[in-house]
Amino acid sequence: MGRRTLNNTARLALAALTNAAGIRKDSFPIIGAALRYTGRQVKEACGMATETRDRRSIRDVEELITAHGKHRDALYKHSGLMVKNGDRLQASEKVWGAVAHALKTVAAPRGWPYAGHADAGVVVSHIAGLLRNDRVRLLFDSVSNLHINFYVDGYDMEEIKVRRKDGAELLGLFKKANRDLPRNAPPPPRNSENRRYWERADARAERSGRVRLTARPLRVRVGKPTAYRGGEFAERRARRRGRRNGVEKRGAGRL
Repeated sequence: MGRRTLNNTARLALAALTNAAGIRKDSFPIIGAALRYTGRQVKEACGMATETRDRRSIRDVEELITAHGKHRDALYKHSGLMVKNGDRLQASEKVWGAVAHALKTVAAPRGWPYAGHADAGVVVSHIAGLLRNDRVRLLFDSVSNLHINFYVDGYDMEEIKVRRKDGAELLGLFKKANRDLPRNAPPPPRNSENRRYWERADARAERSGRVRLTARPLRVRVGKPTAYRGGEFAERRARRRGRRNGVEKRGAGRL
C-alpha cells in the first residue's frame, strides 16, 4: 500500500472521528500538528502492516549495512596506502572515517540517532555497556584523536600506525556488536548524561517533519499568537513587563 493511500486513509479516519466528536473544521491544523506521524506510524495505528512493506524494510536495512561496510573497508585499506606514502593527515582521517562508517552499521539498523561526531561518543558508550566491554571506549578514544590529528598534525607516523591498529581492533568489536546485538536493542537512555544527544535527535526529527514516539509530548497552543514581532502584541507585552517590574512603560522615553 502506497504512502498516498495511507495518507488518504488517515484523513478519512480523522474526519470521521472529528465529526463524531463534534470538533470544528478550523481545529484541523491543531489536530494535524498533534498527529504528525510518519507513514510507518500511521500504518501501524491503522493496522495495515503488510508483509511486502516489512520485507522491503528489511532489504533496505541490509543494503544500508552493506553500503557502510564497503565504505569502512575501502577507507581502512586506503589508510594503509597513505601510511606507505607518508601522508600523516590522510592516514589519520581515513582510519577515523572507517570507524565512523563501522559505527553506522551498528546504529542505523537499530534506529539509534547518530548524525555526527558529537553523537558518536554516546553511541560508543552505549555499545560498550551492552557488550560489557570497556575496551570499546578506550579504542574509540584512541581513534578519535586521529580525527583531531587531521587538523593539528601533531602525531608522527609511528604513533599513527599504533592507533591504526587500535582502529582495526575496534572495527572487529563493531562487527561483533552487529552480530550479537538484536535489531530491537534499546537506544541510549534518556538521562542527564545524554541530554544534549537527545535534544539534537529531537531537533532533527522536528526539522524533518517527524515526531518521535519516544520524544517529549508535543505542546499545542490554542488561541495564542506564537511568532508576533512588533505591533500591538509587542506593545502589550512591553507594558506587562513594565508593570511586572513596578514601572509603567506607557510613554517611556518621551521628554
